[in-house]
Amino acid sequence: MRSVRTLILFLLAASLPAIASADVTWTTGAPGGTSGGAVNFEGLPSDALLTGVLAADFGGDRAGGSLGSDYTASMWINSDSAADNEWWLGNNGRGVHFGIQNGSTLEVGHWSADSSGTTVIPAGTWVHATFTYDADGGTGGTTGLQSIYLNGVLEGTADNDAPLESGGEIQLGARRGTIGPGFNGSLDDVALWDSVLSAADIADLFDGTQTALDLGAGAYYDFEDDQLGTTAAFQGSGINGNGGALVGITPIPEPSSLAILLGLGALGFVRRKRS
Repeated sequence: MRSVRTLILFLLAASLPAIASADVTWTTGAPGGTSGGAVNFEGLPSDALLTGVLAADFGGDRAGGSLGSDYTASMWINSDSAADNEWWLGNNGRGVHFGIQNGSTLEVGHWSADSSGTTVIPAGTWVHATFTYDADGGTGGTTGLQSIYLNGVLEGTADNDAPLESGGEIQLGARRGTIGPGFNGSLDDVALWDSVLSAADIADLFDGTQTALDLGAGAYYDFEDDQLGTTAAFQGSGINGNGGALVGITPIPEPSSLAILLGLGALGFVRRKRS
């Protein structure tokens, strides 16, 4: 009996990927999006996935009185806890960041130039979030206009400055490099533009009338990749020529490995009945 258990453990170690220490894994996609696959984060900012899109080209910064640059970002999110301080997009410094804050509502952050939505985001539920920044759209002429959409509907707008800094590249899964806080939940259909989408286009994204690529996304990740792999494919023309595959996702066990596991389990059951 002991020899059968030893054989099971040995074969499992040899045939299954090491997943115990993984903090970014493949998971089931959003029902309202491309539902085949998504990625799940466990809240550790050190495991954020880098997009290759430079933060200087996505929001820019307010250095020297600059108004920054236009952007749109859309994605499906599913927060495990809908905690009041978690972030799924940021950069290496104090730049643009998106998450949940101020009473568990959607938040767009430009570091001391932030704004919030109005609807409490439920835990364990897929919702569609879109954030836009019209760099010269503020009413005073010296600020931009931040807008937040939830499930295709405008939640709120605010006149605010551009992000404070634009160092490094846009990342998914955390707000500020490896400092955190990070995101505990899943993302699907992440898309970035260096322009401002219209309200009608954002509604189309939510209901599936148009895809991110239909609307000219510079960077798009639908996570419909081979989930035995460790990377999520990059789609789009790039933002100012920049963008790339997301590297660092733990592959799921191969079906053949699961078959081995089930087969060995049945073997052990038979062996116990006979002994």
